[in-house]
Amino acid sequence: MIDGCDRATTCGLRVLEEIVRSHNKPLVYWLGAGCSAWNGYPRWTELAAVFHREYTRYEVEYDESYGDALRAGSPLPDFFQYCKQVSPKRHNRTLKYALHAHQPTQLYRRFLTLLTQLHPLYILTTNIDSSLESGIANLNTINRRDIDQCADLVQTKTPFLAKLHGCISSLDTTVFTSSEYEALVADQQYAASMQRILDTSCVVFLGYGLSEEYVIDLLLKSEQALWSFGSGPHFILTADRSMKLPEAIMPIRYTSSTHKDHRGAFSILAHISDFRSPQRASAATSDLPSTNTDTRVSRYFLADFFPPGKWNTSDTLEMSHVEQEKQLSFMVGTGFDTSELDTTQSTALHDLLTGLVCFDTVYAPLKTLPRIHSYVGSNVFWDLVESSALRFVFDHLHIGVTFEKSTDYRGGSLVLGRIGERDGTPSSCEDFIQRVLKPNKSNFKRGESRIANLPKYVDEPVYDQFEVYSGVKGALLRPHIREMLGIGPALQTDNIPKWLAFPIIRLANIVQVGYVTNSLGISAAKLQFGGASVASAAFSVQGGKHWSDEVASYVVAGRLYSDLHLAPGLEAQVLNSVVRFRLTGASRALRDSIQQSLMSDKSNEFPAAINAGLHEFVPANLLETARNKFSTILLNAEGSSSATPAIWTHSNRGDESTLLWRKRSSRELGAVCNKMGITAESACPCGSGESLAECCGASTGLIAK
Repeated sequence: MIDGCDRATTCGLRVLEEIVRSHNKPLVYWLGAGCSAWNGYPRWTELAAVFHREYTRYEVEYDESYGDALRAGSPLPDFFQYCKQVSPKRHNRTLKYALHAHQPTQLYRRFLTLLTQLHPLYILTTNIDSSLESGIANLNTINRRDIDQCADLVQTKTPFLAKLHGCISSLDTTVFTSSEYEALVADQQYAASMQRILDTSCVVFLGYGLSEEYVIDLLLKSEQALWSFGSGPHFILTADRSMKLPEAIMPIRYTSSTHKDHRGAFSILAHISDFRSPQRASAATSDLPSTNTDTRVSRYFLADFFPPGKWNTSDTLEMSHVEQEKQLSFMVGTGFDTSELDTTQSTALHDLLTGLVCFDTVYAPLKTLPRIHSYVGSNVFWDLVESSALRFVFDHLHIGVTFEKSTDYRGGSLVLGRIGERDGTPSSCEDFIQRVLKPNKSNFKRGESRIANLPKYVDEPVYDQFEVYSGVKGALLRPHIREMLGIGPALQTDNIPKWLAFPIIRLANIVQVGYVTNSLGISAAKLQFGGASVASAAFSVQGGKHWSDEVASYVVAGRLYSDLHLAPGLEAQVLNSVVRFRLTGASRALRDSIQQSLMSDKSNEFPAAINAGLHEFVPANLLETARNKFSTILLNAEGSSSATPAIWTHSNRGDESTLLWRKRSSRELGAVCNKMGITAESACPCGSGESLAECCGASTGLIAK
């Protein structure tokens, strides 16, 4: 995700947004070797290792010690030059073998999808493989000898792909060895063409460390030539905070501790696309490193669990700030009220049945344990837990917004922290379990033993908590996200007004869910109202074409969607039947099929399928077999062959819920304005310095644009 805690990144994004929206200069994308690495091609050091191995094995004239010394202490083009001198045929054969054309990886397909959303698309690349030209249609491919055409194509808004260092299909055009680089630098026509592009465009460097000296020289010359107007600005997308850059290049950084393959850069590409079309929900869909890599077990995460009834979804706590020695008011929880829900029906049974029918293990936050236990009953609860069908997640990290006083209506700050016991000691899952569950007096010893063993069914995710904070701050820089949450363009997110606190906390919770699911290897997650659309925008992902709840609905109710209520007392019969159904071969085959669909494309930073979206639907024969098996079990349980009535709702609903979020923010803002006598032309009470009509009034919908 975007590194929202980096000041240079914030400034760079603002400058980039101004350029895109004003159309002052075109954007040209310079793609380096890091982009080809997303398609499985070796980086330069890896390629040098391949050459060294091949030459050591097969070339008598190759000096292994000298080759090692060149790889370690000289620019790599010098090493490749030596290899070519020893055997030009071996050089060409090894190069073609290492860079041969192949089917794009999931990660690279996602990269190509994001690129094609950037219009018009002008690409310069130093990569000699053919991935870009074969993966993007309708691009004029320009070879190095015709590079002077590029500036003219930019002026006529004609998309192009310029192969600056040639292509593997024509080895005589490639720039790879030191002598080939020297010839390129000496080519004055080439240098003049590149200079023209740098002078008239803003270049975005991606997958590239700016290590090639001729590029640096061109940028410095550009600065000297245009000193009165200023060159660029140009931008580099990077995770490196120590890189030394020419003044003309602004860094835009992403986080990379979770994803070592640097897919964090994708969020910046989606961000640029937002500038051009803020109404578009970013779409794209890759291999995800995960703490739990056992893909044979499918896992489903419930972000929360609220059975029918009235529940409190937020708290305001008094928190001590140790360093500043003061008390703070700390708002935590999602804070939903009935005005923000598109239905008053509880989705708890729906969500739980979807998980139990379609997945091997259902995960839920530990805080939901007493609600689940009370709703399903003690017998079903322990059957689910002790069969590993139900596990819990204990996450120490709590996300909220602090205000100096509970009565403050602005000046809030996003904070992440651990909430401990009253005496200041850290809370533990054992303490929580002992507090919320008590053994039944009629079977005290067994109940006590079960409760003591329950921590074995609790997992604690491990992730970089600062990266979560930085990711949230980065997401709040996205124009599309700000629009969804009702945040005006002038509002600084270090000065959060109370009417926007809950939408920002909800975004933060969704980002946190992404890191939790990554850590635990979870296949799918059910988010709260509006969460699907926010997660899609924050992580630049796209939901599935089908939904797991369609599968569960058919198995349990005999139809893909039903809108019937369970009769009182029928919940226990259905849940008991589901527990028995999970032991059958039909159930295992169904869950395996769903897992296969989920794992077929997993290249996103949000690793779990949002709301259990499937790319391919379950084969009809498996679905019918599962339905027949469940019907038999239910028939034996209740003596009726009728379809089970249940509440089923579309999992992809709630995309309009963020509109309800904004309406609530609008009402709360309106109350503040009425109390303080603020009109449309008055300064916005959020403190941005803009008028109400140009700031929160417009973004929340209080005042029509």
